[in-house]
Amino acid sequence: ASPAASPVAGSAGDVVAESTTEVDASFEELLASEEYAINVHESAENIGNYIACGNPTGPATDGELHIDLEELNDSGYTGQAHLVDNGDGTTTVTVTLMTMGTGAGTPAASGQSDTAAAVEVEIKDFAYNPDPVTIKVGESVTWTNQDSAPHTATGQDREVLQSGNLDQGQSYTQAFDTAGTYEYFCYFHPDMKGVVTVE
Repeated sequence: ASPAASPVAGSAGDVVAESTTEVDASFEELLASEEYAINVHESAENIGNYIACGNPTGPATDGELHIDLEELNDSGYTGQAHLVDNGDGTTTVTVTLMTMGTGAGTPAASGQSDTAAAVEVEIKDFAYNPDPVTIKVGESVTWTNQDSAPHTATGQDREVLQSGNLDQGQSYTQAFDTAGTYEYFCYFHPDMKGVVTVE
């Protein structure tokens, strides 16, 4: 199965496209066969140009598997795929495509800057700690992933907060210039949720 995604402009490490597909194949079948791959195409119009791919291999945990998607054809894009066993002979495959980079936040959207972090949030054991956090207008938050699994800090309003993929040891800093309450979650693990309150 090859869910297609169309890249759009973004800064290094930014998530630029997402795709969710229910595949008519069991989780076990996908992991056991060498016939399957996840391919990301440039666009529907240029479907023959592959820009990233990965094989569904590796250790699965509780019916879930994360795999890296490697750059193809000097596209400048990499990504992550998240496979979930639906328990009914189908598998949900979520693909996140991002521009190549370290994953450390590059200011792009409103509210982002290079301001030194006022609060450090550790991502560990599939949780944000501390949570919630409160900062003043103009201050910032730095998220650092201490888990072996990839995570994100993705705002409910993605124009305000979008960390991109954070692998183990990577950090992202986000400044907040407008008062308000900002809810966020991990794109790969939607049950992980957090709140930043800016006063």
